[in-house]
Amino acid sequence: ELFMNYLKKNALLIIIMFALIFVSFQAGSMYKELTLLRDGSGILPALGLDDNVPGAQAFNVDDVVPITDRDNVMGNRDAKISLIEYSDYECLYCKTFHTTAERVVAEFDGEVKWAYRHFPIESIHPNAKGTAIAAECVRENGSNDLFWTFTREVFDGAPQDEASLISVAANLGVDITSCVVNEESVGKVEDDIASAFKAGITGTPGNILLNEDTGEAVLIPGALPQAQLTQAIENLMK
Repeated sequence: ELFMNYLKKNALLIIIMFALIFVSFQAGSMYKELTLLRDGSGILPALGLDDNVPGAQAFNVDDVVPITDRDNVMGNRDAKISLIEYSDYECLYCKTFHTTAERVVAEFDGEVKWAYRHFPIESIHPNAKGTAIAAECVRENGSNDLFWTFTREVFDGAPQDEASLISVAANLGVDITSCVVNEESVGKVEDDIASAFKAGITGTPGNILLNEDTGEAVLIPGALPQAQLTQAIENLMK
């Protein structure tokens, strides 16, 4: 009874205390995400590319795992220029860049292909890997096109718990219920993660531009605006 009386008398103080704890936690999480994801910088030195393409870094093509039929690709698979993106479904910068990349693929009309690879950062995005696995299940049991439709649904705000993801897939005509625990689907996501580390990706979105003809490659960390991504592609085409 004494405890209940204490709670009643100090209810406002207790609410304020918990509110401050919550705000502090959110601020810390946001700062951590900004540090890890905003530009992904910190490993490779800048090597004097155009100043109007911030963060662009010369890159060793030998570190890039080649695009194969197993990759999820938007655009002309025979295009000379490849955009390889390492992405995280819970990353707000990835959501922004996803729209940018869609526009750029359309802008270059068959000259650029976009391969979407998974790099879920589980320490701050606990649902991202599960969503990546679900997306691969949509590809495995559906098609490459349905993978992209599913991905757009997620970035447009579909909940990322397992039941909701199964429902999103079902609405696309794909049953992924048993697939989400399938070792092959998990393996594809883990292979993407390994290839990200091999390439020196440090944050999301982590983007590699590759000229398939010349072998020249550029690493561009972060959600580059459309005009600057377009410029980087045009530089690589020269």
